[in-house]
Amino acid sequence: MGGEAGGRVGDDGCGAADDAGVVPPPIIGPPPIIGQTRPLAPEPEFSASGGAWNPFDLLFRPWRYFRGPGGRMPLWGVALLAWVIGVAGIVESRELMSTFGGASATFNKDWGVFWTTAVMLGLIAGAMQVMIGGMWFRFRVYASGGRAPATRTLAIWSQARLLIAVPTLVAVAAWSFAYDTPEAYMARPAGAVELVVFAILPIWSVVVSYLGVRATMEVKRLASLWWLLALPVGFFVTIFGAGLLFGLVLGPMLGAPADVANPRPVKDEHFTLQRPANWGAELQVSEGGVPGVFLTPPQDASLSLEIYWDDMPAAERFEEIYEHYESSGLRADADRTPLSRIGPIEGEGEQRIVRTVLGARYRSRLLLSPLPDGWVLEIRDLTPASAVEAVDPGTELVLMTLEIRTDADFPADTDGAWELTGEEFVCMVPGDWDWYEEQGDDESFTAVQLVPPQDAWVRIMAYDTDLPPADEALATIEMSAETDPWTLLEQITRDDGAEGAWFEIERETGVFRWVTLVFTNGEGRALEVQASWLPGREDVFMPGLELVLDSIRPRERSGSGQGVAEPVAPESGDEVGDESGMSEPP
Repeated sequence: MGGEAGGRVGDDGCGAADDAGVVPPPIIGPPPIIGQTRPLAPEPEFSASGGAWNPFDLLFRPWRYFRGPGGRMPLWGVALLAWVIGVAGIVESRELMSTFGGASATFNKDWGVFWTTAVMLGLIAGAMQVMIGGMWFRFRVYASGGRAPATRTLAIWSQARLLIAVPTLVAVAAWSFAYDTPEAYMARPAGAVELVVFAILPIWSVVVSYLGVRATMEVKRLASLWWLLALPVGFFVTIFGAGLLFGLVLGPMLGAPADVANPRPVKDEHFTLQRPANWGAELQVSEGGVPGVFLTPPQDASLSLEIYWDDMPAAERFEEIYEHYESSGLRADADRTPLSRIGPIEGEGEQRIVRTVLGARYRSRLLLSPLPDGWVLEIRDLTPASAVEAVDPGTELVLMTLEIRTDADFPADTDGAWELTGEEFVCMVPGDWDWYEEQGDDESFTAVQLVPPQDAWVRIMAYDTDLPPADEALATIEMSAETDPWTLLEQITRDDGAEGAWFEIERETGVFRWVTLVFTNGEGRALEVQASWLPGREDVFMPGLELVLDSIRPRERSGSGQGVAEPVAPESGDEVGDESGMSEPP
């Protein structure tokens, strides 16, 4: 039974083999993949043919190139190509060049420093491109069904990327002979070289990498067409098409030159001007109460006008403004160009080149133009270097039509007057006047300074004296004038016992009007009001000064047991100074 059964097995071709002790050969290769239309070629089956390295084949016959020496590149060759790709990525990117070079003052000024920095940074940039771009390419190869060592996959990717890197390095090297500095090269507008490098070569590089994979490994046809060809080419076409659409359609709309032929009015209580029709405008008051106009051309530019009272030297003000630029992400160039005007506005200014974090270059102009009464007009002009010609006509229109009213041009706010109570006096102060207390070494002397918006001042002082009011007023005149000639305009005698005078002092800087008013208590204590201003501002300054002079009353020092005298404010419809017997200012 057993023999017959064994014979029947042998007849089938299996029993004899078992009896002879021969083991069937094992199945070689990976198990079949569900849905695979054809088996994958084992790795040892690919063997690149010999021959010299031929860049012509890489560019025009990639199938032949990768079946030849291009398909057998060692790991150190891949690393070398990654370095070259990294250097090219640095030098072709204006943003990266400016960012990496920001720490070096000479990076953008010297080609030797520029190339040295690019070569060193190329190691880092190349490694990053391999980690991101190379690994992404390897994933797409795997998704296409390709099974090959990482070295072969990265070799195909890096050699395809050479089609972009080499022309970039050659072009920038040629530009280094045409431009004196890297800064001048970066400032030039993009041209045909950029069009070829960024539009045509990336697409052909994708085609070359696809043919390289098909030449060196087995992949699924449809999957490889999608992952290795359609997807990356579609990405480049989409990006380039969007850029082209913006440049041809939206660019002219957003970057159109200033429409000075159709000006639009901008007006508030401080500013009156005309702006181009395609510029935006916003009237605003800063947290510090500084009024300003902020204009926005469509070229990512800005023009701001602000007015404020300022006694800071222009050089210090410039440094403060550029420190603000630094804190807001704009890096200012060390070079400064003196500026004496912007359009029709004269003043003291500077021009610099500033850059954003990504390296975009802007022309920055700052001008401080003096206004009457110590006020200043500050003009800030920030314009992309490539849009200067489109923006400047609009700036010219704005400044040609600019009319300014500072706070010094408005009459003193007597309607908003408030009561100021000092240690030895009480008076009413206009609502738009500031004040501060002066400190002296002599405890018997106290003073409060009132600060009008005009180029004027009012001081209220209390001190010891043995002189009657008229003599004290005369002593004040002589001390104030010092050696300058002075003219007595009119004496003041009031019903409340105060005496003083209006007078003029002629100085090198101009003719100043003064008034002094003195109260004495007969016990060696005096309260004096002094004021000084330039002639021609009586219409805006005098209402406030008259309010102070008419309402001021002496009071005993705190702790003396005397009550505070009620301030006397001018009644509506009454002439200021009539009740006190004070004459009108000359």
